[in-house]
Amino acid sequence: MHFAILAMLFALVDPSLIPDGDYNVTVERVVDAKHLVVRMENGVEARLPATGSMTFDTSQKVTKAHIFVYKGVIITYKAG
Repeated sequence: MHFAILAMLFALVDPSLIPDGDYNVTVERVVDAKHLVVRMENGVEARLPATGSMTFDTSQKVTKAHIFVYKGVIITYKAG
């Protein structure tokens, strides 16, 4: 039973379940040029895609960012 609880704690949340809005996040990792894994201020982790022509630098080590999420997609992104 304890393993099931641990698995739920470390599961990524479906991006479509994140309400639209501005968020300060911790960037856990840059998956590729179009996806980030972030930890929200409430502890929730999600793998979020970028919109349109927005890309992320996979070599850059960003730890904090301000994002705007709309329908589970990062619309704006500002490091720091």
